[in-house]
Amino acid sequence: MSENEKKPEIRFAGFTDALPAGRQVGNSVSSIIDVLQNNALSRADLSDEQGSVMNVHYGDILVRFGEVLDVSSEKIPYIVDDAIAKKYSSSELQNVDIIIADAAEDETVGKFIEIANLQGEKVLAGLHTIPVRARLEFSCGYLGYYLNSNSYHDQLLPLMQGTKVSSISKSAIQDTLIIFPKSAEEQQRIGDYFRNLDHLITLHQCKHFKLKSIQKYFKIYIFRQRSCSEMIFKTEAEFEEAVIDRLVDAGWVNHSTGQPEILRYKTEKELIKNWADILFENNNEIDRLNDVPLTE
Repeated sequence: MSENEKKPEIRFAGFTDALPAGRQVGNSVSSIIDVLQNNALSRADLSDEQGSVMNVHYGDILVRFGEVLDVSSEKIPYIVDDAIAKKYSSSELQNVDIIIADAAEDETVGKFIEIANLQGEKVLAGLHTIPVRARLEFSCGYLGYYLNSNSYHDQLLPLMQGTKVSSISKSAIQDTLIIFPKSAEEQQRIGDYFRNLDHLITLHQCKHFKLKSIQKYFKIYIFRQRSCSEMIFKTEAEFEEAVIDRLVDAGWVNHSTGQPEILRYKTEKELIKNWADILFENNNEIDRLNDVPLTE
């Protein structure tokens, strides 16, 4: 294998081609992408309620949006004045286009998002962004996750300018290198894998939020002074039943059946097995556990 070729340490089965690793024609940003036009509209020029053209603000890239922006499900502000939006119609974004946040107060400058799931919506890149379009065909998700990885982002660190506010220029980005599999199928597998992980993380965050709300609820009713007519538990079992009722009220159900299924008075071993079963049920696809149950 030449010095300009490397293989990933971890890879999906069935893919063996080497990846370009050195500075060679074909894998610099300038040879792969074209820069589109952004606009400089401020928050005052945008509306969350009405409009016909969406506008991606750099602040939303840094704070709200993940690596892949699902246009059909995310809440993206609209440009208030359609006449202004029309001026930028030639730079309306397409699926797999990339938007870069070119300014931030820290090293998050240079965060990338990939546009996905456009279904006829019109989307533009706004203030302090650099929109780009690949000349090559990439599978959905690959660029969004790769360009935000340390493998790529570390190239941007010495190119950042500024003290209180950091920025990065179009010309600086043009000379960085992109590594990518030639196989569209392998790109898709990588993109799907990370999106599945994002989905799993979101589910756990929702459960965490519900548990915090339950904790807050019981802190209020357990520790405050109360009259005899209020909630008083004579036994630990009564308290546990109240917690179970609260969990069900908060939406804790079996998503397969839609019915509440609560484990009552289980041993530690039984609880660990139940948790392993839940992980297996949610992650037994080929790209995750590959239908192999967890063991002790």
